[in-house]
Amino acid sequence: MGTGGARYRLGIDAGSNSLGWFVVWLDANGDPVGLGPGGVRIFPDGRNPKSKESNAADRRVARGMRRRRDRYLRRRGNLMALLIKHGLMPAEASARKALESIDPYALRAEALDKPLPAHHVGRALFHLNQRPFEPKDRNRRQGIRRDQERRRQTANADAGVARADARRIPALASSNPRTGPRAQPSDRDDGGI
Repeated sequence: MGTGGARYRLGIDAGSNSLGWFVVWLDANGDPVGLGPGGVRIFPDGRNPKSKESNAADRRVARGMRRRRDRYLRRRGNLMALLIKHGLMPAEASARKALESIDPYALRAEALDKPLPAHHVGRALFHLNQRPFEPKDRNRRQGIRRDQERRRQTANADAGVARADARRIPALASSNPRTGPRAQPSDRDDGGI
């Protein structure tokens, strides 16, 4: 009901950066009898007029960084709890801190030749968790996928490569090649445990 008992119907059109409204006056039976006032309210679309970038972009990037860091810390804490539970890391924080001085790359290389104590295995596993092989950067990951696809296409196109691989694989299997950490001490960044 409007003022004085007049009936009306209000139409609203909500757009991405505008709000339109219009009134249609109704008789006692609900049939339209007149058109009333209407209007449009246009508001900024939340973008920088020069760069056309969202005003919330900086906040969104910062929020994403916080979430990524929080997920990383949660994963690290969960892994540490599992390593402690299964006896691969000491339960005391001071003993875990003492393991930080042990070079995880040296532990991994040593593990190729002889068994390691459980806590040394835990140190190496924890280190692998902190520095995964898979790059987290989406563009870099996509670039790697493109490179892999190009290599596949080249390998499929060149039958000679397949014949060479067929000769090389048995030779590698019989030579018993060593695997393990490839990084040199100068190439790596040891930022704590």
